[in-house]
Amino acid sequence: MSGYSRRTFLNRAKLFGALPLAVWLSPEILWAKENRSQVHYGPLGEALLEELTEALQGATSPALGCGLLIDDKIRGIAASGQRARGQTAAVTIDDHWHLGSNTKSITATIAARLIDRGLLEWSTTIGEALPDLMNNRTKHWEEITLFELLTHRSGIPGGTGRRPTTWNGLWKISGTDLPIKEQSMRACRLILHEPQIHEPGKAYEYSNFGYIVAGTMLAGITQSSWHDLLRDEIAKPLGLESLGTGPPGRGAISQLTQPYGHVANTLTPIDPSEASADNPHVLGPAGTAHASIQDFLVYAATHANKGMTVSGDRFLTEEVTAQLHEPIDGYAGGWGVYEYENETILSHAGSNGMWFHLTQVIPSRRAACVVVANAADESSCTKLLGTMRQRFFTNE
Repeated sequence: MSGYSRRTFLNRAKLFGALPLAVWLSPEILWAKENRSQVHYGPLGEALLEELTEALQGATSPALGCGLLIDDKIRGIAASGQRARGQTAAVTIDDHWHLGSNTKSITATIAARLIDRGLLEWSTTIGEALPDLMNNRTKHWEEITLFELLTHRSGIPGGTGRRPTTWNGLWKISGTDLPIKEQSMRACRLILHEPQIHEPGKAYEYSNFGYIVAGTMLAGITQSSWHDLLRDEIAKPLGLESLGTGPPGRGAISQLTQPYGHVANTLTPIDPSEASADNPHVLGPAGTAHASIQDFLVYAATHANKGMTVSGDRFLTEEVTAQLHEPIDGYAGGWGVYEYENETILSHAGSNGMWFHLTQVIPSRRAACVVVANAADESSCTKLLGTMRQRFFTNE
């Protein structure tokens, strides 16, 4: 790998000034939005594609993508490989990728937005937000707070392995024709019938179920649904046209408009219209969103720069952003938090077993790295992210 110092990068980056959120002024980026076959853009796009191409040679995933945000500007995006194994359609920089558990930080960010407006607090309890769900079978959860849910310290079981009966129940609920708001309430009621696995606030237990409850609380407070909040609190204000839920794309494999996910081990492409192409959709707040690399970087920028957008607008107050990023036992609101070479890193991985999405945010550099795959190729994504950090974030 060729060396690429941060000073060299910054000198090259001076060519690109601050870009407005709604309209990216760089001719290269504007052209990219109209040419969906492009495989890289930005001042570092070609260099990213070089690393991506090498990583893809040893990858199990049919395609990989990556993107870089530094100094609050998108410096490069690249994508390479097949949208579906055995097909000729190639991925592009504009394609959508499943976020998996990187959806969790989005749910926590929705909560932070509502807290900024005074609609609830980190200390708001399940009983306060969802009084209709409280009864003799659920009252042991009444005092659990939103903060405990978002930091995985609520005592709610983790998910599929610990509670297979509840997991199967979520699939059944998702298969009904009920409105999504009612499905979420039923899913939440099912989860809250479970016993506590530890005293709330006293231990860490990573919990997809807990994020379902948190998302339902936000919906209950606002008299909406989590899906509506995803649109109104994240997608619309940030201009994220690609942000949605479920697996990307629809249609026959011979007419691919987006990448397909691939079943682990066999790498069989799975039609996104199949129920098995994703987790049950009531799991939404914990991990069913999708987005393009560019849109996710625009979102990640609000975490990299104390709640400010790439266009310099205030998205979250600095105070609530600091609270959102404050870890307990290494986990904050939707982010794992750790120290690396004297820098604080916000990090998360996500996978539904058919995709992989890896993100690191470095607030001291107002930076973020994103690596994606259309298979559960954790190894390739982790190695590629490490290479990106070494090449593009090494100080002289």
